[in-house]
Amino acid sequence: MLALLEDEGVAAVHGSAFLYPGHFRISYALDDASLAEACRRIQKFCQGMH
Repeated sequence: MLALLEDEGVAAVHGSAFLYPGHFRISYALDDASLAEACRRIQKFCQGMH
């Protein structure tokens, strides 16, 4: 989760903190444009993982 924050500026919490290992959690209490940008950044980060 730290790499996502460092690389793309998106903060996330590991799902195991909420009894969902293998997942992650983000806050979506943002405007639609900010949420869409965060999703774009998460997708970019994930594409760079392989």
